[in-house]
Amino acid sequence: MDFDREMELENAGINGFEFSLMDEDERREALEDAFLDPDDYEVYPSYLQSLAKSLPYVDMSEKYINDTVLGKPSSTVRHNREMINGQSLVANLYDYTRNGYVIFTARCINGEVYQVFDHRSDPYKQSSGSSSSSSKKSSSSTKKSDPFHASDYAHPDGFYYDNYDDFWDYEDAEDYWEAHH
Repeated sequence: MDFDREMELENAGINGFEFSLMDEDERREALEDAFLDPDDYEVYPSYLQSLAKSLPYVDMSEKYINDTVLGKPSSTVRHNREMINGQSLVANLYDYTRNGYVIFTARCINGEVYQVFDHRSDPYKQSSGSSSSSSKKSSSSTKKSDPFHASDYAHPDGFYYDNYDDFWDYEDAEDYWEAHH
């Protein structure tokens, strides 16, 4: 459904997600009660059906994050404050896991999927805890002291995506990951 149709629904007091869950008769009745033409809204259920067969994608609405072929992401949503084009924004990171390993991550900003990370070919173990506001890596780090749980990750990419706020850049996080493997 295009943006104009979604706005018409919202302006008529019809929640788009609830609308998608209605059967055909309920949708028709809700649209007629709102003085909207039901024939203009038949595309909506087919969009959800196609979404159920696809992965999260860039520009997809965040409200459909549970409706893709991957199902619901893990219950823990990570939130990062980021500077994008001079604005401080909150990013929501949704991890999709299988058997304790992250296979896909969707990063959402302003209600839309902004970036996706497909880890299916190289999944990494989901962090058992979040890192506290700890200082940058020091050169005296040892394998015994690993506050970021780097050894839980199969690849430095996953480690960096989960902890990039704690390191200067990717190489810094990669060095830390390698030192703890």
